[in-house]
Amino acid sequence: MKNIYLSCIAVCIVALSCKKDSTQKPISTEVNTGLHAVSFTVPGFESTTEGLNTNSAGGSALLKNQIKYLHLVIYKDSGIVTDPQFEQYPQFAAGPVKEVIQKSTDANFGTFKESLSDGQYWFFIVGDQLAGKINEERTNGHGGYWTLPFYHLDNALLTSGIYFGGFDTLIKAPINKVIKLKRMVSKLTIRITDAIPANASKFILTLTDYPPAFDLLNGNGRFHGTEDLFDSALFSYNISTSQIGKSNFEFSTIVLPYRSFYESEIRLDCVDKIGNVINHKVLPSKGGDEVWIERNTNYIYTGAFFTKAAQFTITLDTKWNAPVNIPFSVSYSKPSKTSK
Repeated sequence: MKNIYLSCIAVCIVALSCKKDSTQKPISTEVNTGLHAVSFTVPGFESTTEGLNTNSAGGSALLKNQIKYLHLVIYKDSGIVTDPQFEQYPQFAAGPVKEVIQKSTDANFGTFKESLSDGQYWFFIVGDQLAGKINEERTNGHGGYWTLPFYHLDNALLTSGIYFGGFDTLIKAPINKVIKLKRMVSKLTIRITDAIPANASKFILTLTDYPPAFDLLNGNGRFHGTEDLFDSALFSYNISTSQIGKSNFEFSTIVLPYRSFYESEIRLDCVDKIGNVINHKVLPSKGGDEVWIERNTNYIYTGAFFTKAAQFTITLDTKWNAPVNIPFSVSYSKPSKTSK
């Protein structure tokens, strides 16, 4: 199955465009035989999966309330032909030709302008509450490798306000576009229907083989090649004394979308004050024995947790209602085994 996945890393690129700002950082220089004006604006973002023209949020005020940074990178095809069985995306391996980070306090926030010479270009942009990092990383496959652009974010401060977009185009004349970004992340919501016992202190939600970054080209969490398993992400939720003995306790977290092709799981534990496990359950996943979390989807898990025979049911909310604000912390643990 992993071979099928790696062979199907077809470019799944969504709409986007280009850049400029006072913090512009040219990565490399080249001799331009002719420059074209390339510009676009980012008026807002798509808030659901229903399409770019519906259920969207826009306007400079709302954009600034939800997104504090816009990060743009531009890659250019060098025209160098390499063995397609070895390096699949040489244009990314060469690094970006230009990079811009805008702040919501900038006067031109959401508007990018550049001058680019003739050529084939790839554009990627991320909108986030935090200033993450875009870099290129190599993933080893079977008989070759892929160098792709990844977005690294502060996992301890994941929010729903993380959006992205990207496209490639041949530039031979000026272009001007209006772009709406798409939500980059997913959400897991847990609803405990039975009463919380007196010795309960904390819930711990564990996602094994959790991706360390977001793949901007394919719109998903970073995939494996022949690499070892990624570390597990542990999301901890403290239980207050006012919640003891009550039912319908609910909490949620924002996560990166991903699919693991190894034995992986989404596990929920409840522990007491000294860390003893009171009870645990493995939550169902679309992938069966594999974790499969699709982008821009809220997975709602509902069920009795402390009854041994109880089963959780799962429903999907692709329109993504308002988040449940439960404080949590995040830590990571090393996997107990590696991929073959």
